[in-house]
Amino acid sequence: MQKIFDQEFFQTYNQGLDREWLLTNGLGGYSSLSLIGAPTNRYHALFVASLCSPVKRKTVLSHIVETVKYNNHKFQLTCFQNEQKCFDNTDILKEVHIGSTVTYVYQIDDLSIKKIIHMPQHKSAICVQYCLVAGKHKMSFDLHPFINYRTHHDITHDNSPQFFTTPYKNRCLIIPDVDKQVQIYLRSSHGYFTKDEKYETLKLPIEEMRCQTSTVTNYSPCHLSIDIEPYQELILEFTCELGQQSLPDMKTLIDADTIRLQSLYKGKNDIIAQLIQTADQFIVQRDHPHGLSVIAGYPWFSDWGRDTLIAFKGLFLRTQRYVEAREILLLYSKSILNGLVVNTYQEEDNVPIYNTVDASLWLINAAYEYAQFTNDYEFIFQNIYDQLKSIILWYIKGTSFDIHMCDDFLLHAGSKQDQITWMDVRLDGIAITPRHGKPVEINALWYNSLKIMEDFACRYGEDESKYSLLSKRCAKSFRKKFFYKEGGYLYDVVDPYDTSIRPNQYYALSLPFSAISKKQSQIIFETIEQDLYTPKGIRTLSPRDKNYIGQQRGNQKQRDLAYHQGCTWSHLIGPYIRSYLRIYNNKTEALLKIQPLINSLYDGCINGVSEIFEGDYPHMPRGAINQAWSVAELLDVYMMITK
Repeated sequence: MQKIFDQEFFQTYNQGLDREWLLTNGLGGYSSLSLIGAPTNRYHALFVASLCSPVKRKTVLSHIVETVKYNNHKFQLTCFQNEQKCFDNTDILKEVHIGSTVTYVYQIDDLSIKKIIHMPQHKSAICVQYCLVAGKHKMSFDLHPFINYRTHHDITHDNSPQFFTTPYKNRCLIIPDVDKQVQIYLRSSHGYFTKDEKYETLKLPIEEMRCQTSTVTNYSPCHLSIDIEPYQELILEFTCELGQQSLPDMKTLIDADTIRLQSLYKGKNDIIAQLIQTADQFIVQRDHPHGLSVIAGYPWFSDWGRDTLIAFKGLFLRTQRYVEAREILLLYSKSILNGLVVNTYQEEDNVPIYNTVDASLWLINAAYEYAQFTNDYEFIFQNIYDQLKSIILWYIKGTSFDIHMCDDFLLHAGSKQDQITWMDVRLDGIAITPRHGKPVEINALWYNSLKIMEDFACRYGEDESKYSLLSKRCAKSFRKKFFYKEGGYLYDVVDPYDTSIRPNQYYALSLPFSAISKKQSQIIFETIEQDLYTPKGIRTLSPRDKNYIGQQRGNQKQRDLAYHQGCTWSHLIGPYIRSYLRIYNNKTEALLKIQPLINSLYDGCINGVSEIFEGDYPHMPRGAINQAWSVAELLDVYMMITK
């Protein structure tokens, strides 16, 4: 799905920085720049590669400086700021097309240039094609690729790192001193690379706004120059590859990826088609342990168990990707350690981290939803049923992080500075939203899991009475302890009691099995909607709360403080809309409620849904530019409404 932006969207350099684009390769690698092509933050680069899919990501190709000499004038296609000046191309940039490829269209008098950027699927490479059509004058076209080899979270300064460079005709081999096993290849279909080493420091305005280090130094090993005669047409293809990829021509690559994307959805609803193609960006191959996984969000998140399993229905079931769904269930069921599903893998060393209470419960829910969509209960029984039973046993008797079932049959989780629910920010070792005790969504998931296991046991000819007994007693305690009569809503945590109005209670209303009656659900929903609903998602805290922070700006600490204390989270539109439909069953009104979030596909990251928005109007996009559970939940509820 192509979106076309003409000059009205980037009349000035700064206007062109408000939006950005993202391409991915299914390995954790990505390409991302601002709408006009200028890098504005540390994650912006033409090519970020994953050394151990989908983690260990390195910035490889920062940008390319493209210079045109025509009719005795020099023009630079590339936008960026360095320490001396701002290179602004908005007067010659006519259009930007953003879809599965990114296309820039430039016009200089009677000379036209089209630049197409493509990231091939399951290849560690970036491809750039230049379609050059000279006018009545001779033109010279010069490329200076600027590379790096740094962890994509970091910033490099001065002339570091160093590289060993070997240009040879139409290719150039680059080996970073810090990792001599890595080979970076530059290739061109025309012309010869000439060794021309230099360093250049860019300014990154978004990093400056975030009160972070706002300059980065990149290295250019060579340049390539081509002369084109008047009225000549030339197609120049440039690639940057990690290792030797043996790539075919750009047309073959683009055609293959276009066919693959079109095969994901055969319907005629453009919104569904776009959301399904966007959802595809998050599905990645995992090297160790081997299998499919889901990048939680671009650019800085790796794959997370909780996020994957919350996004599971939208990414895999609504899109009928049932084979991949089974792979996800297998990967995460095999990850279980003492009842806990892996939460994430560290970016630099791929070490699994187990620090979440809800991922295991979301796995049980995902297994049930898979069975409901496919009727493939046999797969669950043969492959993961025993692991699901082990989760229940561990949670009853107790496991890490003080997770255990109490005498009231509710689930306790967390102590001290543990951050094991999704509200997991910790600053200087201190939990910002500790939520220790019995969190509402954890116990909603616990009840839901017991009912699911009761259903599974019955289907598989096992004794379901133990799950039935546990679920009945859990439901009784849930209704007794969590309903806050004076407020007309659910406590966020009990034992100790927390009366904060937070969105976690929507899960108690929206999961497949709910302990709350429809009448009581309506009371709760109507009480909290005015506090939490925004057109871009659901606030994490009521604006009437003294701890509410309505904007997410400033330095890292200031932004982290707002993260779960007022920010609007777009993925929470899922439980919100499911609650609304369960109570009112008004699809027309539900569609109106999600339309602003659908419209956000044109803002921020084009064709993406931001992780968060500010709690205060106008709800500016913040956080990761494209988030898996945000896209998946929007896709799920949109298809619920429109089916």
